Amino acid sequence: MKSLDKYLLNQEWEAVRFPITISRLDNNEAFRCFGENTTIKIWRDKEYKLVGRLYGATPKPKLINNDNFIGRGNIIKGDNIKGIDELGNLIEIFDCVIHSISSNSWNRNELGYVCDCDIKMDKIYISSNSQKPSKASKRLDWFLCSKVDAQFSETTIRYEMPKGTKIREGIDEYNKSDIDRNTSVSWSRDYNCIEVEGIKFIIANIPKEIIENNLAGLCFEFRDQLGFEIPSSKKINNIKNLASFLLGNNLVHIGYSLLNGNEVIKSVSYSVYNHIFQLTQKSAMPPIKFNTQYDWGKFQWLLNNLLGDYLQFEQEFKLDEVLSRYWIALSLPLGVNLPILANALEVLAFYYLKKKNELKTETIPTEEYNKLIGTELLSLEAKFSNYKDGNMILNKYKNANQRGSSEKINHFFNLLKIEIGKQEKAAINLRNKMIHSIRDYSEDDKIFDDLILSRIYQVLFNRTLLKLLNYDGYYIDYSMQGCPLKHISKIAGSE
Repeated sequence: MKSLDKYLLNQEWEAVRFPITISRLDNNEAFRCFGENTTIKIWRDKEYKLVGRLYGATPKPKLINNDNFIGRGNIIKGDNIKGIDELGNLIEIFDCVIHSISSNSWNRNELGYVCDCDIKMDKIYISSNSQKPSKASKRLDWFLCSKVDAQFSETTIRYEMPKGTKIREGIDEYNKSDIDRNTSVSWSRDYNCIEVEGIKFIIANIPKEIIENNLAGLCFEFRDQLGFEIPSSKKINNIKNLASFLLGNNLVHIGYSLLNGNEVIKSVSYSVYNHIFQLTQKSAMPPIKFNTQYDWGKFQWLLNNLLGDYLQFEQEFKLDEVLSRYWIALSLPLGVNLPILANALEVLAFYYLKKKNELKTETIPTEEYNKLIGTELLSLEAKFSNYKDGNMILNKYKNANQRGSSEKINHFFNLLKIEIGKQEKAAINLRNKMIHSIRDYSEDDKIFDDLILSRIYQVLFNRTLLKLLNYDGYYIDYSMQGCPLKHISKIAGSE
């Protein structure tokens, strides 16, 4: 993280000043009998992974290679470690593993062989050294993403004295004379205020000077003084998933901070993995064209109007799971992407039909169907009796009243009043071809055609989820040149 003293970093970006040096470890056994003087240094690398280095001595260096494994999958069991940093804060490291070692028989002291070990971990907790327990009045969640195209309409004022102050206009009280006395003051429109039933929070753009690697950052700011309690981590994850979808930009959660006033009482940092990091560097593809002319084009309006339905429907229709598959599909190469994207729609359709009591497997009740075709079946049994696969053909007749997966999807679209066009049907058919065969892309025309149909399937997903959330504006058709806007009721593609 870049060092910017003019910002109150605790409330601008991840409230952790890396690197952290930890000593007085309470679980030396986790690291194979290292001595009491062992220390661990932790930082984020350029890809935002949590990494570190252990310095210490052990009389039994061979034990370092004796990893513990759990489960039938032979997964290496990470260790959980507690220690104290230079400021006296309690540090907890979770799922920590050693992945490289440096030691030799000439480098020894009274505690044993001196070793340097590179380590990795999934997350760390940092708790304040304050002796007085205090309740959090504010929670700040930090997210990495690629460039954000949405507009932020509310103003933040920042000035340096006395320690660096940040004021959200319209929310925070402040004395105008304090600003007038400061020579270094900045104003920026960088946040929106979101309020739905039971939840009120701020979503803010992180100052671009802070984030490295040409990435962007967002912050969700929850305050109990806004008249609402800080929501659960699960609900915050729901908000993150809807915001990601609307931004066309998969937000990567890197941690959060709990504050009492301006004092940080706890920080949690998550490690970012390579495939997620690479995903954030792709161009954003929001389903809606952001603009200031129409309500449906304003990010603030969209969240305020769609979040309530999303929170209600998430449990009913497993929307977080659906969007997880959506982002996986968009990260896959052409030729294997559509089966995962189709699965996202199939999961959504299953739970929607189940909720609506429309999860019927029969077009005609089996008992009634058997009566209708009874005479014909007797005739067909006699005709197919001399054929090797006759019974297989007969079974198809017997089960012809059962709905297949494509029929269930079509019924789902009908209930949502989503018209499916010719090219959208072709995209659905391409999904079947990808599942049952290998796509040969030795010809450029086939690559182009499949790319267009993949875009159509993505747009069909966008239309479906927006329609489910009762959106009635315009969407972007990424399958056509120029990416035109179409009303949600209109089919995707050139027809």
